Amino acid sequence: MVGTSRVFFGALFIFITWKIMKKTMKVPQGSLRHLFIAALIAFAIPFILVPFVIQKSNSSSFMGMLISFTPLFTIVVSVPMLRVHPTKREVVGVLGGLFCLLLIFKDGFDKNIKLETLLLASSIPILYAFANTYIKMRLTHLHPVPLAFFMLSISATLLIPINLAIGKIQVDEHLLVAVGAIIILGFTTGAGHVAFCHLLQKHGPLRAGMICYLIPIVALFWGWVFGEPLSIIQILAILGVLIMAGIVQLGGKK
Repeated sequence: MVGTSRVFFGALFIFITWKIMKKTMKVPQGSLRHLFIAALIAFAIPFILVPFVIQKSNSSSFMGMLISFTPLFTIVVSVPMLRVHPTKREVVGVLGGLFCLLLIFKDGFDKNIKLETLLLASSIPILYAFANTYIKMRLTHLHPVPLAFFMLSISATLLIPINLAIGKIQVDEHLLVAVGAIIILGFTTGAGHVAFCHLLQKHGPLRAGMICYLIPIVALFWGWVFGEPLSIIQILAILGVLIMAGIVQLGGKK
C-alpha cells in the first residue's frame, strides 16, 4: 500500500504541475516498451521491497544506508550495457565508499538483522543500478518530466490491482497522519524523480547515482529523530562515504 500510494501521488503531482505549465505529456509509441521495463525495475518492485525491508529490520535508517550501494552496482552494470568504463578516480571513490558501507553492513549484523533481510535489501540497489543504466541507454530522448510521469503512472497501474486484492486499510487514530505522510511522500517522490531523470540523462547513471551517498545522512538523521539507535560505526562510515563521493565528483569528467 505504501509503494502503490507513493507512485500514484508522485504521478499525480507531476501531472498537475505539468498541466499548470500548460504542456502536454507525449512519448513516441516505440518508447512504451522501454518505459514499462524501466517502471517495473525502478519503481514497482523496489517501492514494495523498501517498506517491507524497513518493517523486517525495524530500521528505516539502515535501509537508507544500503541504497548507497547503487553506484557500485552501476559500475558493474554500465560496462556491459553502455560499454562505458569508469575512470580511475571513479573506481577509487566508489570502491572506497563500498568499504565504508561494508562497515554499515557489519553494524546491521551487530543489531541482529537477519541475513535474508540484508540480502533482500541488497537487491534494491541492484535494481536501481540496472534501471538507471537502462534509462540512459534507451530513454535519453525523452524530456525528464514525461519520463518520470509515465514511469510512475505505469508503476501505479501495475500495483493498484495487486493492492486492491491483498491490501487492507486499518482505520484508527493514526489514519489521517498516515494518509498525510503518504501524500507528502508521493509528491516529493514525483519532484525528486524529475530532478533525478534530468541528472541521469545529462551526467549518466554513475554520476547521477552518486547522490545515493547522500541518502544515508538523511536516513540517519530521521532515524535518530524517531528513536532509532545511532552507532559510532555508522557515523564514521558515512563520513568516509562522503569523502569518497567527493573524490569522484571533484575534478572528474563533466
